[in-house]
Amino acid sequence: MAGSVTFAVGERQVPGYLALPASEKGPGILVLHAWWGLNEFFRTLCERFAQEGFVVFAWRDRRPLARAWEWWAFRWEVSGR
Repeated sequence: MAGSVTFAVGERQVPGYLALPASEKGPGILVLHAWWGLNEFFRTLCERFAQEGFVVFAWRDRRPLARAWEWWAFRWEVSGR
């Protein structure tokens, strides 16, 4: 099973892509996509890890970011650092 999901983290909604193995349980992997977004490459990567028995979540940033430094700044903001 794989598809788009949204998790509530405190007051914030965190969208992303979740891929589960057939057992629907296993060790977890957090995938951080490149600054240009969660594209087909990263979704396929998540599904490949799930086929190997991992629960995989790729966080999706819905804000369009024009430059890589904006993505890094936003990532630090989200992580609370």
